[in-house]
Parts: sequence; C-alpha cells; structure tokens
Amino acid sequence: MLVKLFKKSAAQVIAMIVRSGWPRLGKAALALEQTISPKRRSQHLLTFMSVAAGASLQSARMTAVIPARTLTLQPVRRVGTDADKADRKAHPVDLPELVITEFRDIQIIGGTEMLCMNDDILLYDEMALGDPEHYGRKAFGIMAAQTFGKLLPACYQGRVLISCHRPEKDPIPKGIHLCKDHSVNYFHWLFECLPRAIVAIERTEYSDFPLLIDDRLPAQNLQALEQIAAGREIVRIGHRDVHRVGELVFPGVFSFMHDNYDNEVSADDLLIAPEAVQLLRRTYLPAQANEGRRKLFVARDGAKYRLLRNELQLQSEMAAQGFEIVHPERLDFVQQVELFSAASVIAGPTGAGLSNMVFAPEGCKVIVLAGATNRANYFIFSQLAQWLKHELIYVTGPARRPARLHSDYDIDPADLHQALKELGVGVDAAKDSAA
Repeated sequence: MLVKLFKKSAAQVIAMIVRSGWPRLGKAALALEQTISPKRRSQHLLTFMSVAAGASLQSARMTAVIPARTLTLQPVRRVGTDADKADRKAHPVDLPELVITEFRDIQIIGGTEMLCMNDDILLYDEMALGDPEHYGRKAFGIMAAQTFGKLLPACYQGRVLISCHRPEKDPIPKGIHLCKDHSVNYFHWLFECLPRAIVAIERTEYSDFPLLIDDRLPAQNLQALEQIAAGREIVRIGHRDVHRVGELVFPGVFSFMHDNYDNEVSADDLLIAPEAVQLLRRTYLPAQANEGRRKLFVARDGAKYRLLRNELQLQSEMAAQGFEIVHPERLDFVQQVELFSAASVIAGPTGAGLSNMVFAPEGCKVIVLAGATNRANYFIFSQLAQWLKHELIYVTGPARRPARLHSDYDIDPADLHQALKELGVGVDAAKDSAA
C-alpha cells in the first residue's frame, strides 16, 4: 500500500514538474522513481503528433475506409434527480475520416494505441486530436500524469513524457494493431477495438497478418475476437512493453472516448461511430433475427466502484415486474449475444454490461440507472440507442459524492416505475394500458 501511494504521489510531482516547463528534470525524476519497479523501464520525452501526420512523414500507404462526417446527437431523455437540468438540445458532432495505415519499421506499446516512430516521435490521436489541457490520459502506467490533480498528462510544448519496458525479443515481422487504451473493458472493446479488427480482417491483402492484442483481455473479449479470427495467429503484447514491427497495419480509430474528469461536459467527449455499431450487428447477430420478448435487468451488484447502493431492492422489484436478473460477466460472449438479441426491454445500472444493447432488436426499450454527478455524460448510452433506433430513458439518483464522476448512488424506486410507465413496459404499465 505504501509503495502504491508513493508511486501515485511521485507521478503527481513528476507531471507537475514537466508541465511547469522542466521536462528533462521530470524525466530524470521518473527514472529515479522507477528504480523500485520490478520491471526495468525506460523513460522518453517524445514529440506527439497524429497518426496521419506520422504516416505522411513515413510516406506510409493510407487507405480511406469511411469519410469524415458530421452527426447530430439527439437530446437525452431523463427522469429522477436533477432531471430538470438535462441537456435538451441536439448537438452536431464531427467524426474524422477512418483510414487504414500501413507503417514500416515502427514500435507499438502494449496497453495503448500509441505508436513510436524514429525513437523521438509519438503518434497518438488521443492527444493530438484532443486537447491535452482539457482531457485526461488513458495510458495508465505508461504516461505520467497528475493523478491527484486534473489527471492531465506530463506534457509541455508538444512533448510528452512516457515510461515503457523494452523486452529482449526479436522484432515482430508483421501484424494488425489492435492494442488499445482500456481494451480490457467490455464497452471499449466492443466499440473501439472490435470494429478495427473487423475492417482489417475483411481485407484479403492482410489475410496472413497476425493480430496484435493486449495480453490482459478478459475471456469474453478474446472470445469475440477468436470468433472472427478464423484460426489466424494472435500475438499478445504485454502492458507497457515496446515491440518493433516490420509491417504494421493500423486500422483507424472508430470511436473517441476522451477522459474528461474535471471540465465541463461536452457532447463530443464520447463519440460512438454508428458504422462501428452496424459492423458489430452484421458480424455477430444471427442471420435469422430473434423476436425480442425478454425483459432483462442487467445486474452490477458485484462491482467494486460506482455502486448502486439499493440495487438488490431494485432487483427484487424488477423481478416482480417480470424482469430476468442477469449477470453478463458470468456468460461467455456467444451467450451474451444470444441473450440480448432476444430482449425487448433492458434496464440496469450504467456499466459495460449495458453495451450489449447493441445486439438487441431494433426498437428495444432501455432504462439506464445512473448517479447525478457533476460531470456525468449521459450521451454515452443515449447516442448508442439513437444509432440502434432504441427508446432510452436515463433514471438518475442522488450521488453520495456528486463531485466524483464514479460516485456511489441511489435510485428512487418511484422514478424507476415512472420510466417503466413512460416506456409502456412492466406489469404495472401493462395494467395502466389495459385500463
């Protein structure tokens, strides 16, 4: 515990040193801090730029897959605590062009989508296309950051400090890049990683390219990939490990999930590409569509953070309304697809399990339970429902610590019943309709 606290405190100090204009001193401090690490890691101050800019420098081959487009996110429908503060405007948002880039002699880092070029350039769209003064960083343990501050990366005037491990291994001859920040999370895996895999695997020119993935993937994530890999070689990359790749296929980023913890929420902080949604449905849903009849309550009572404190009470009440209580984490990937593809109604606390609404029949009714925290972004599931033509309502309840994004919270059963009634589902709603 003391070592963990020391490392977090050190990261805070190091990031502040770099951001104050002393990047070399910050690099030296990071090297000193990591002398206690069980793995010997190296420190690098790199100039960061976009993947497209790096491809231009290397004259890499780029194949456009989806053009840049402007989308409109519809207002979020919401009941419960602070529902009167709900954003009721439509928001135009931009998604950049999606491109497959073929790099030569480039380095990848496990646990992130970062690429290193020429030992002094970092290609990372998360920072280059975002705003390092506004967004946090996802590359936990790789990029030093103000962990007790605004979670901002250790960067200064276009340069960023990273730490990584270089195992003594031969270069990888070729591969398709599928490593990603948060790839271990089912939600991020579905909407950020799998679509990249699908577009690359479907191209015949890459038929003999292995798939390069993070080595910490949960079983369900790996099962989804193996289902489409058709026996293709899968190479696991260790977290923070740097590997040189001779020929690297880098599928562009479909969806953008910026970590915005301490600034005003913006509609384009979290963008799910509608093309990613359709690719998942086309790839994994059975040819014979299921008829949606099942009512599912997606339990999250085994979570370790962002707890719905009265969840067991709500589970009991929803069971009385005809809902099945399901725990997606106990099911393999195929079972999850099969279960949710037969759903007419899905309800549950906000979490990765609700991502499975992507497999539900069009027009499914969805209720998302969430805490009314100061920085909650309710567009995350509402836009997914929009692309799926589902009908979705958020039910928000008082957060124990409103200033914390992932605070524990409660939901008033009366607000949940109101949502059921508005959607016309549940035993009580059916009785009202018959009357």
